[in-house]
Amino acid sequence: MIGYAFYFFLGCIRGFTLIPATYLTALGLLFFPPLYLFILTLSSILISSLFIYHFSKSFHLYKFFEHKHKKSIIKIKRGIEKNELFIVVIWNLLPIVPADLIAYVCGILKAHKNKFLLGTLIGQGIYSAILIFLGHYLIKIFAV
Repeated sequence: MIGYAFYFFLGCIRGFTLIPATYLTALGLLFFPPLYLFILTLSSILISSLFIYHFSKSFHLYKFFEHKHKKSIIKIKRGIEKNELFIVVIWNLLPIVPADLIAYVCGILKAHKNKFLLGTLIGQGIYSAILIFLGHYLIKIFAV
């Protein structure tokens, strides 16, 4: 029980470090049954994303990103204004982009919170399910 609580706690604070959830999830594959791991992972990702969304202005990273990647920030702003849910889902599905960054950007832009959370739930739900259940299956096959 303590292991579940510790994993959940790490998952909730992980977003502030911008460490991808994939690392924690992969480690969790070694210790937890897949269904519990999926529920813990998705719950902690949603909470972590909500924290980042709400505290994004406090991080003061916007000035850095605006200065360093001005054209990209403008494109992201326009995209989120037009297709917020779709962009959040796709962003969360892609393992090559940091999912916490979209939480930060949506928070700065004051994007619709419910659409942001739904997009995160869908995108991270699909990504986490594939990672956890496929990973568990592969571990069972190769751990013989």
